[in-house]
Order: sequence, then C-alpha cells, then structure tokens
Amino acid sequence: YIAKRGTFHTLMAIPAVQWGVCRVTGASAPGAVACATPDIGPGASGALPQETFPMLNFEFYNPTRIVFGSGSIPKLNKLIPKKAKVMLLYGGGSIMKNGVYDQVIAALKKREVVEFGGVEPNPDYDTLMKAVKQVKKKQVDYLLAVGGGSVIDGTKFVSVAAAYQGDDPWEIIVGDGINKVKKAIPLGTVLT
Repeated sequence: YIAKRGTFHTLMAIPAVQWGVCRVTGASAPGAVACATPDIGPGASGALPQETFPMLNFEFYNPTRIVFGSGSIPKLNKLIPKKAKVMLLYGGGSIMKNGVYDQVIAALKKREVVEFGGVEPNPDYDTLMKAVKQVKKKQVDYLLAVGGGSVIDGTKFVSVAAAYQGDDPWEIIVGDGINKVKKAIPLGTVLT
C-alpha cells in the first residue's frame, strides 16, 4: 500500500485466479470477485454460479531470478548489472541492527551506491517522491530494496515513478497512469 493524504491504495494487485469461471459478489470490498468450479467452493454443489464470466486467455512473462539461502547476499555484486549506479532503499533501520546493511554494503563495495533510508510502513507518497527526486538527480539506474514488504512496494513505485512520462506519478496509483507506464528502472530486493 502507498499512503497519501490519509488514504491507502494498492500499488498493483494481480490476482492468482486458477479457476475457470468467476462471478462478481457483494463481498466486503468494492469490485470483489469470487471464483468457483463445479467441484470447489462453498457448498461444493457441482453447479456453476449463476452469473459467470469466462476467464480470459493471456500470457504472462515475468523474468524474475530468485537467489535463496544462506550466504546469498555476497552474490549481489554479480547479480546487479556491472555499470549500474545503485540506490539502496530501506526502512527504519532494522537492517542496521540485524547486520544485513553491513553485508549488502560489503557486497557492493566496488560500486557507486546512493542510500535512501526511512521508507515507512505503508510508505507515504511524499517520502517516495523524495526518493524519485534523488533517482533523477543522481542518475540512478538500478534500485535495491532491502527490507520487508513496504520497502519493496515503495521501491516498485519509485521504479515506475522515476521513469513516468505522465503529469503526476500519483496517477499510477489512483488513475489511469498505470496505462501510461512505458518503462521502469530495474530493481532487485533483499527480503529481510
């Protein structure tokens, strides 16, 4: 979630729908969609819901590399493009206390690194726009989120907002700005 002016908005939600049909319901969230198949779902009656919409066919390509396990942080230097100028984004400082910060800095010791700390839980739009400003000013071309979900979500926003060609990056979250996104700054994460 990204917060602005006392409201919360999801940056992007991609539902993992595996069922063949879906129906709109009166669920607690506006626009909620419930899905069921003949043998799965409430009551498992074998009958399809009355209002059904066929699932649309699509292809999704997501080139993601996951490196997992003890001793993975030192591999960062090889995983990030060689000539990249890196912005390290993190939250309130827990990575300083648990030693992750020192490991990341050691892994990136031969690189130019710009730091941006203080990404709060449910990051504030203004905080993230400060990061966007630094990305542009320092000509950063790779983002590295080190922390939990809020830092990672905030970094995803910074990635698209820094390259956004629209009027106001807030449009990416609440308007049709996501349709105007043509590129993003590459990013990686160290999930703590």
